Amino acid sequence: MTELTVVVICGWLMAKHRPLEKYVELYAAMGYRTFVLHSNPWHLFLPQSTVQKKAFLEFQAWVESETRTNDAVVILPHILSNGGCWSWYCLENHIVQAGVPFKVPTMILDSAPSKPYAHGTAPAAFTAQMKNPILRQAMMWILTAVFVLHAFVVRVCGYTHPVELQFERLIHRDAAIPKLFLYSDNDVMIPPDQIEYAITTAKQLNTPAEAVNFETSKHVAHLSHSPDRYTKAVREFLAKYGRSTPNALAVTPATTSSVF
Repeated sequence: MTELTVVVICGWLMAKHRPLEKYVELYAAMGYRTFVLHSNPWHLFLPQSTVQKKAFLEFQAWVESETRTNDAVVILPHILSNGGCWSWYCLENHIVQAGVPFKVPTMILDSAPSKPYAHGTAPAAFTAQMKNPILRQAMMWILTAVFVLHAFVVRVCGYTHPVELQFERLIHRDAAIPKLFLYSDNDVMIPPDQIEYAITTAKQLNTPAEAVNFETSKHVAHLSHSPDRYTKAVREFLAKYGRSTPNALAVTPATTSSVF
């Protein structure tokens, strides 16, 4: 049996099903199977062992139904914002702890990751969808206080903040994995200088890294803003690093999705 290749689409915080379907459709057009992770704000405050646990069990059952024992599944993470980074971080933990054989030949990062110890944009990310400016500003103040308290508690308890953990793993530990960074000068939630810091760091670590700056699109809006350019960037990146053609199992695209 040919090895199973699956694109794990790691949605941003509070991303709804419909916008994530655009990414499912993008990969379906290329013949890939997909597995969708939805990100909940509480994931940042829960123990790692509980985050995406339900999704992992669904993923594990699906993979086992499609592969033989000890066959490695090829995972292509498509990570959106910090919520997606943390979802992938925790899902990978579950995969490793369960002893599921897997390979990650490439990685795509959209509007991510944040620069370590630069948490000032987090409240904006949580309130971006609020329409009322007064309520949005009030919530910004509340969330700023919450995040300051959270950072303090994390430090006092001797834990490492999710932003630092995911940056260390994605950029430093996984330096050998080719990466495509998709970002924009117009992103106010995770500003371009933070993404460019990740790109520069990756290149200093000899990571095969490519980047596309969409200039005017907003946070995690690059696909909807420039669908042709976005699709071209993804397709060419996968072609360059050996995954332009999915395996036979993925000729008829199928989607498995999880709420958390």
